[in-house]
Amino acid sequence: MPKLRPLWRTPVAKKGPKPSSITQENLAKAKEHIQKVSMKHTIEDALLDIQKHLLLTLLIRTNLEAVNAHAHQEMNLETCEILLAEFKEGIWTAEYDEQIALLSGGNDSCPAKKACQYSPDWDDDLGL
Repeated sequence: MPKLRPLWRTPVAKKGPKPSSITQENLAKAKEHIQKVSMKHTIEDALLDIQKHLLLTLLIRTNLEAVNAHAHQEMNLETCEILLAEFKEGIWTAEYDEQIALLSGGNDSCPAKKACQYSPDWDDDLGL
């Protein structure tokens, strides 16, 4: 029959803490090189970063659109000056007005002329 052990044991003498092998000098050196950990990026920080990024993007787009519009205006001005010089030389006659209207964005001069033309069938019905 196996030998039964008692449920409790008699306390054994414990050893004291082991002396540290780290000297106070080494500990002080290590503390000098420890840096504080920065705080985690919160949701507010992320939202602010997104807002800054969107504002910068909007500013850049607005700037580019203004630069493009200015370049387009300069190009139209140069083209108008060339057309005027050609008109003075007699190269352009009736088409000059159409070209200027196309450059200024007003294409309504061509459809207005077509709308003003008479219809031969209509005049025949009136008996003219």
